[in-house]
Amino acid sequence: MKNRYTKYTSTVVAAFAAALLLLSTDFASAQFRTHPSPMERERMRQQRDMRSHRRWVNSIPLFTEQQMRMAQAAQAKKDSERIQFFNTEMMRSVSTNAPPDYESIAKAAGEIKKRAARLMRYLNLSRMDKSERPQTGPEYLEARQLAASLKRLDGLVRRFGANSLSQPKSASVIDARAAIDARQDLEEIIALSNKIKESAKRLRQAARP
Repeated sequence: MKNRYTKYTSTVVAAFAAALLLLSTDFASAQFRTHPSPMERERMRQQRDMRSHRRWVNSIPLFTEQQMRMAQAAQAKKDSERIQFFNTEMMRSVSTNAPPDYESIAKAAGEIKKRAARLMRYLNLSRMDKSERPQTGPEYLEARQLAASLKRLDGLVRRFGANSLSQPKSASVIDARAAIDARQDLEEIIALSNKIKESAKRLRQAARP
């Protein structure tokens, strides 16, 4: 009789303990749902960001090939005009008897290089092999060499500005001779403007007291 009572009591206690464990698990789960961990919050944030990104991508209208060409032509025209602008500003900065403003020269030359490289892509002009690219002399320019290089760059920019490709239209027909000339001029503009930029930076550092 005592053994049956003990067995019954043990069963009740085990059942009660299982019920408490189940309740505590549910409570912990509810707490987790109410107060997620930092890692869980980050995962949820990333999921929300992904959903938002997908909605944004799906909302972007599809452009036709003609619209893409027109957009590229507009950007190419803007870059060509900005190259002319930065070249004019750079030449103005060295046209006086005042000491050269190396910082302004470096910035203008950097803008010219960036936009000339972008024009090559917009105009579908393939870059020359390194062995074919124009040679621009020593790696860095001294102060007296910089003035001559600026004049050379000014001539290249002006010549490119007279090229029909410097004012691109959306039409797909491109004059072959104009494309060859534009490619050669842009290649030298890229190389020379980069050399001027780096040399002006070095000269500016050297001129500091």
